[in-house]
Amino acid sequence: MSVQESSVDRDVRCPVVHFEVAPEREAGSYWEMGKELREKGEVLFNTLAQGFWVLTSYDTVKEMYQDGDTFSARVITAWNPEPHARMIPMNIDPPEHIQFRQLLNDWFSPSAIREHRENHRAICRRYVESFAESGSIDAVAEFAIRYPTEVFLDFVGMPKEDTEFLVEWVDEFFLGYSGRKPGLDASGAKKIKDYYQENLDKRRATPQAPRERDFIGHLLQSTVNPDGTGERPLSDSEVVDICFFLTIAGLDTTRAQLGWLLHHLATNPDDRKRLLDEPGLSVNAVEESLRYHGQVYGDGRVLTRDVEFRGCPMKEGDMVYGLASIASRSDKFEDPDTFKIDRKPSAHLGFAAGAHRCAGAHLARQELQLALEEWHRLIPNYEVDSIEPLMERGAQLSLLSLPLKWSVSDAVGD
Repeated sequence: MSVQESSVDRDVRCPVVHFEVAPEREAGSYWEMGKELREKGEVLFNTLAQGFWVLTSYDTVKEMYQDGDTFSARVITAWNPEPHARMIPMNIDPPEHIQFRQLLNDWFSPSAIREHRENHRAICRRYVESFAESGSIDAVAEFAIRYPTEVFLDFVGMPKEDTEFLVEWVDEFFLGYSGRKPGLDASGAKKIKDYYQENLDKRRATPQAPRERDFIGHLLQSTVNPDGTGERPLSDSEVVDICFFLTIAGLDTTRAQLGWLLHHLATNPDDRKRLLDEPGLSVNAVEESLRYHGQVYGDGRVLTRDVEFRGCPMKEGDMVYGLASIASRSDKFEDPDTFKIDRKPSAHLGFAAGAHRCAGAHLARQELQLALEEWHRLIPNYEVDSIEPLMERGAQLSLLSLPLKWSVSDAVGD
């Protein structure tokens, strides 16, 4: 496997390892590597980059998420303590964090998401109908990223025709973020932020009526009081940083999750048949995929103080990497290494935990459920169309491609 024993010139009192988080590997390799890491201990030290702590168990990762006083989210990339871009509210710790998080809570509430359900279903249906009679598709490149991106743009009130280049910029960012093409994350971040700044300038020039306001308009009409000195409007940089965060946190993650879920159903016909026979299981299938196919391999935090954690002497400024995807496959769950399509919703860490739990969780769930419903409405039977092993990228796990094929004669319509 790719985990190597290593050494370090400091007292860490735990196994010292070296493993990479960025290389492209055969699909599923990173989860297998995570199992090997977990067997070595619940706290490790990785000598990659400047060196950082690695948490592998459910309890340690959840504690990292919930103890924001010790594990700060102002830096979240364990191998890069000096990120190229700031994300709000992700990179703000409590108690200031809640001031900005509240701006998202109402907009992304379950009731607000439900209001858009049929509109988002129509977007999904249009995509599936566009390729159902082709008999094949790269489900990652042609569906799993474009559909959620258009839904996101529609949801925040941005032009849906911007889907194409926003997809390109998000890909560029994650090519750099994963470390496969260093520096591209900075250029991708700049393009995305410039896009939102241009739209912000337009909103300021032409204010919208309250009932017609989009998300940027919502932010422009909002106030915050992060330092307790009084309410104030958001600055331009804060508005842009919030929009950048939602784009980075929401689009690629949904692409990855949908790709893995379709891959599972394509390679497990019994589960697919059961889902076709019992459409209500789509809720369970989505939750189980979030647990089993955790595509955020790990989340980074920076230590705010010296602390002895599980017997390990961690120092202020050290980076910590909590393997959320591996924690969700731990013995905290019954038969954790098996995908159970009817598993009851569980306390997995697919959306993190604590103050920074994913603000867009309800939107992501709805997107995934609609995708299953609309895909299977027209394409009930499909399989992977490749004799070569599929590949995944590291850091934020996603299949690089997912070629699927089906019999056009099986494609059905309403």
